[in-house]
Amino acid sequence: MKRLAILSVLIFALGMVSAQRQKQVIKWFSIAPKATFGNSVLLNADIMGDKSISPDFMTVGYSYGGKFTYSFGQEHHFGLEYMLSSFGQKYGILTDAGESYSKIVSMTGSEISPYYRYRGLQGGFVDFGFKFSTLKTAQGTSEGVELARYDGSLMQYYDPKFTSMIFGFGMSFQIHERIDINGGLRFAYSLTDITASSKFNITDDFVYRPGYTLTATTNPVSAQFLLELNYYFAFYGDAKCGRGRLMFFQ
Repeated sequence: MKRLAILSVLIFALGMVSAQRQKQVIKWFSIAPKATFGNSVLLNADIMGDKSISPDFMTVGYSYGGKFTYSFGQEHHFGLEYMLSSFGQKYGILTDAGESYSKIVSMTGSEISPYYRYRGLQGGFVDFGFKFSTLKTAQGTSEGVELARYDGSLMQYYDPKFTSMIFGFGMSFQIHERIDINGGLRFAYSLTDITASSKFNITDDFVYRPGYTLTATTNPVSAQFLLELNYYFAFYGDAKCGRGRLMFFQ
């Protein structure tokens, strides 16, 4: 994780240096509220291969927060996001006795994401970056069965910090000379096993006994729609003499 953090900082810094070297190009500063909404999956090959368990790949996940962006020209954008998130996984389980019930993991957390965005002159864009997440709560519930284990707080079973790679694409629409609306899709895949310390299996709850110990990693994965309202509040223009000035919009 430390290497990824250093890599993110280096990419961001190199972008800053490159921007400063490009004379006669206006540098823009903007802020934006943003939100994402889509699915959430706790990907584990052992659980996915269990014929008695049906993971719900459309378990709802979402996030909301804001971002700061440093841009030079219309094409190159370096952003830093802070988001609050909700995610998890729902499982449909069929026991050996033929009893069906659901097991649900609900999680909340915070995310810091440095990323690079390339936007074409026609408004299309692609994103690439990393997401550093901190788990705040993890709750287990059961539906359709009584006396199941792992109902309540599950924080002791999950590692509180994990790192994901993010990739996205979409379109930017200018509705005002200083305001853009950005919409698109963002995909995230955790590079970290969030059960590395415990190899926790929530489906092994005494009502259903899978008969195996997890050996595969558990990685949060998501595919979500994103929406941003981007406001440009300042710019830095380079003069021909080599001097520039930071100016804020009134």
